[in-house]
Amino acid sequence: MIENLNLILKVIESDIFLSYFYYTVIFFFASIFIRNKSRHQFDDVCTDLLIHSGLFFIGIIIIKSILLLTITDLPNSAEELHNMFGEHRLGYWMIPLIHVVLTQLLRLNKIKRNILPRLILVLLLAFTWERYRGFLAYDSIKYWESLGSGYKSSVLDKFTAFYMFKHIALRILIYVLFAYAYYVILRLIKNRFTTEPKLH
Repeated sequence: MIENLNLILKVIESDIFLSYFYYTVIFFFASIFIRNKSRHQFDDVCTDLLIHSGLFFIGIIIIKSILLLTITDLPNSAEELHNMFGEHRLGYWMIPLIHVVLTQLLRLNKIKRNILPRLILVLLLAFTWERYRGFLAYDSIKYWESLGSGYKSSVLDKFTAFYMFKHIALRILIYVLFAYAYYVILRLIKNRFTTEPKLH
């Protein structure tokens, strides 16, 4: 159960939060050349997905926390509880709360329609709990040294211009597909609960 919740959280962080940053950069760049008003309708759907993903994200964290506090025999519960109440507890709780606040700020048109505040906001969304722990890992240098120079060079070889372009393009494509699925689901729900007025 906890593993599934952690997987959902990672999908939201990588395929929603981080991908929305890439999407935002491309969207504002494309807006220089595309002046069609419909682009804002498309952007509103993509932004609404992020806003509701932020609420879903904190909901998953609350459910996960309740399970960890009430069920004692869950796998990896000791490590999870240490993260929740150990020396890095501040980052564990503050980062998700900041993510929720940042996503909800996009409800404001002054932020959503302006490139600088929006870019700053979505860049902060890319700072996840895993990255926070990576910054605090004082033995990370020893870790990389233990992998050997061959592994490090193979990793660095991947960071070519083509690799980065393919990676970012794939992220944006995944996000747009998520946004389209989100839009379709909302339309289906709206059509399901919207009744046509009866003619007398």
